[in-house]
Amino acid sequence: MAGTGNSGRTPKKPTSQNGTTRPFSTVNYRDARLAKEKQRRQYEQQKKEKIVFALFVVIIIVLILVAILVFKNAIDRGEANETSDPAVSGTDTTELVEPPNLDAFHMEMRDKSQIHAGSLIFVDATHAYTAPEADFVEIYSGRTKFPSPSGSSKPTYSYYTPDIYPKLSAETLTALNKLADDFYNRTGNNDLFVSRAYDASATGDHVTGLAFDLSVYTIDGKHYALNDSAASSDFEWVFANYYKYGFVMQTPEQSGERYHHLRYVGIPAASYMHENNVGLSDFLKLLRDEHAFAEGKTHALKISAADGASYEMYYVEATGGDMTSVPVPEGALFFETSGDNQNGFVVTVRMN
Repeated sequence: MAGTGNSGRTPKKPTSQNGTTRPFSTVNYRDARLAKEKQRRQYEQQKKEKIVFALFVVIIIVLILVAILVFKNAIDRGEANETSDPAVSGTDTTELVEPPNLDAFHMEMRDKSQIHAGSLIFVDATHAYTAPEADFVEIYSGRTKFPSPSGSSKPTYSYYTPDIYPKLSAETLTALNKLADDFYNRTGNNDLFVSRAYDASATGDHVTGLAFDLSVYTIDGKHYALNDSAASSDFEWVFANYYKYGFVMQTPEQSGERYHHLRYVGIPAASYMHENNVGLSDFLKLLRDEHAFAEGKTHALKISAADGASYEMYYVEATGGDMTSVPVPEGALFFETSGDNQNGFVVTVRMN
């Protein structure tokens, strides 16, 4: 119809040059956005994977370095052990240990009053005992006061001293109880009898709490020396084993006591003194004269003791001041010091 223009005609969709239909612009924008988001996620994922891989590599490197250090230390310790002489029981086997400097030791400070305390102090009429008795304990602890009949089924021991309640140092009593328990377990005999322990009026070992006289109580109510003919042959076990508990022994003739006199010195010293048949005074002189620490060196006395461990013992002279620096090897598993009640300290080092 004339004059109507484009009225009633349907608009044509836009087409490309090749005749295909072109998408709307909104569709193109959404596709591009999705593609970009996918690309971003892939990038983030790759970034995380790289970080995880880098951390894994760092951990592997650290573990390798630690393994190398451990292996190197093991080799160094092995070489050190190969170059050291084995300890020989009962012989004066010594070796001059020359560390490159004092860094091989650390210093333990000891007060001058400690010269007069410890399991290796020597006490007689000339060298008086001056240490306190604060550590002394009643030896009835965990035991019965009076002897049980011979052949009793349980290990009760008569630690009895006439007129006084006997006391000993804690370490001495521990060793005595162990000896008594083992004696009973091996022989069934519980007749050990402490006839004298701490004695404040004494001028020798008995004032220290480190010594006691040991005898036998028999069913007839009498006390006998361990080697008396009236004593049982069971007591031969005591003579064969006392040093394994840290004691040295004197006979009645040697000690001037009625019964056998036992003095606690510790297992390493007792092992050496028993094997070489020397007394405490001579043992301390040996350490002072031949095994003293000086100028960064220790000419140590090596001992393979009754407890199966290897020890080194040496002497450190006290300085003139109130405190003395006592050197101890860095590689020691255990050490202890004791005064000699004269001029210095004895150091006992457990090496294995």
